[in-house]
Order: sequence, then structure tokens, then C-alpha cells
Amino acid sequence: MSNTHQGKTSVGFAILLLILLGLNLRPLLTSIGPLTQALQAATSMPYSSFSLLTTIPIMMIGVLALFAGRMTRALGYQRGIATGLLVLIAGLVIRAWPASAAILVVSAVIGGFGIALLHIIIPELTKQQFRHRLGAMTGLWSAALMGGAALGAVVTPWLDAHFSSHSVALASWALLALITLILWLSPANRVPKADIPPRHELLKAFKYPRSWLLGAYFALVNAGYAGFIAWIAPFYGEFGWTTQQAGNLLALFSLVQVMGALILPTLSR
Repeated sequence: MSNTHQGKTSVGFAILLLILLGLNLRPLLTSIGPLTQALQAATSMPYSSFSLLTTIPIMMIGVLALFAGRMTRALGYQRGIATGLLVLIAGLVIRAWPASAAILVVSAVIGGFGIALLHIIIPELTKQQFRHRLGAMTGLWSAALMGGAALGAVVTPWLDAHFSSHSVALASWALLALITLILWLSPANRVPKADIPPRHELLKAFKYPRSWLLGAYFALVNAGYAGFIAWIAPFYGEFGWTTQQAGNLLALFSLVQVMGALILPTLSR
């Protein structure tokens, strides 16, 4: 995907990669919720500790966002996204080991770092590749991200039932990341050089009340989202819902977010 004179094929391939990258960013989080009760029984992990499995990756996204420009300039788009996918794959593959509290937390740390790295690089790449249709492509990426959340919630219980293994069901999402990595590294993917000027706005931003308001807003939104995806499925599981039914409910909420991500760019014009 060159920076200029992209043909239809390369633009289509760029969009395909954008969708695939978005799909990879949430299964690490949403695959846990429907299986929480089964995992708790298998690991004796306190319910309070399960919140770490969604909180850790989201906190990492926030921390790495402070260094987004610096890390993107250092790694570049090609190597940065490949590194993020590799780290995410490692975090997911760890889940293939028999479930334990340590395995799940280490997976959240490693996989969360991979997701955070992808989160800070993909928006910068999207700005550079699709600068003339940024709103639509950002909406598409957000829709893919929430679509990945829905897939993680609805497919993981099915995989668990099919393979009769929580570990295999959770680790299976490494396959999606591996396919994305292979396509990302293919010769057809000609990524532009990262063109991000040095920025010295971080400390300056703290001087403005609006920055604090926006920070508080996004903190509350993400705290609510983390709590929701962690506990909505186990909550209904306590009422006798099966893991598949609870996963379907979580997926339904995610699909509503997909529609919002696709519609809002059109309404904002």
C-alpha cells in the first residue's frame, strides 16, 4: 500500500487489513466473560480477580497512548503492527496451557501489551492512508473492533463446547491474529513510511481544563465498558443462562455498537 497512487486492488487490500486488525482487538477481553463461571471452578480464582483480565489490557492502552507518537516513529507502521500482532499471538497462545490464575493474568499482560501497541499505531496509519476519507475509515475500524468483541463473546462458548476445553477455546483466537499477521507481511502490503512529526504537547495539554474533562469522560466510559464485558455474561449465568446464551447477549450489545460506529460518521457530515 504505497502512500500515493494506490490502485483499487491495493486500496481494497488496505481496507481488508484495517478490518482484520480491528477484529483482533477485543476477543482477548470478551472471550473470558461467558466462561467466567467455568474458569472460576477450574482455577479457584476469586471472582474479584477476574476483573483484572479486562482491566489490565485497557489500562495498557491508556498508558501507551501517552507515548503513541514516539513509539510509532521508533517502530514504523510495518514493524510496529507486526510486533503488536506477534505479542498478541503470544498472549493468546499462553492460554492453551491448562487454565490457572497465573496463566490468565500473564496472558492479559502480554496480550494487553500487544493490543495497546496496535491501538496506538492503527489510528496514525489510518490518518496517513485514508486522509481523504478518514471519518468513514475510522468508523469502519471501530465497527470491526466491536465486531471482534461480538465474535469473541459468541464464538468462544461454541469452541468450548466443540473442543470440550476452555484453554483451546480461549487460545483459538491466536489463529485470527496469525492470519492477519501473514497478510500484513505479504508483498501486497506496501505500507507508507511513518510520517509523524515530533510532538511536545503532552505536558501542555494538562494545562487545559477541557483536557481533564475529556480524560475523565473517557476514563468513565472505558471503566464502564470494562465492567460490562467482564460481568454481564457471568451475571446472567447466575440466573441459569448457559455460556452460549450469555455470550450471545454480550455479542448483541456489541453489535449495537457496530451499528453506531457505522452510522455516526454519516450523521456527522
